[in-house]
Amino acid sequence: MTEIDGEIHRIDVPNFTEAPWLHKYNGKYYLTYASEWPEKIAYAVADHIGGPYTPMGIISEIAGNSNTTHPAIVNFKNQWLFFSHNGGLPDGTSYSRSIIAEPMSYDKDGKINFIPATAKGITTPPRRLSSVILEE
Repeated sequence: MTEIDGEIHRIDVPNFTEAPWLHKYNGKYYLTYASEWPEKIAYAVADHIGGPYTPMGIISEIAGNSNTTHPAIVNFKNQWLFFSHNGGLPDGTSYSRSIIAEPMSYDKDGKINFIPATAKGITTPPRRLSSVILEE
């Protein structure tokens, strides 16, 4: 981004802490963000980018031994992926974080299904996700 086009508008969602991320799915805008303390990932949905947004709840719980967690959601090769971070390495903390990537899906009503953090992460047979990203 190199400049702002227009006025800044406030979007109110409950328990907003930090780290907003916006994506679009089936014509709706999904705003994910860190919520509460320690942080969880919550989301809200709107028909228009400027809202109003309807709170939908928590999709990912507290990130292990890290007090913070920040979301990113992308569609890569027709697979929805959820990125965040935790303190999952043996010497990890709230300030020494590891990136996590998990598969993400929606239910028939367009709600984001709960995303449990796993040690497995994403599998994209026959290649690992890191290989796929580096090849693009």
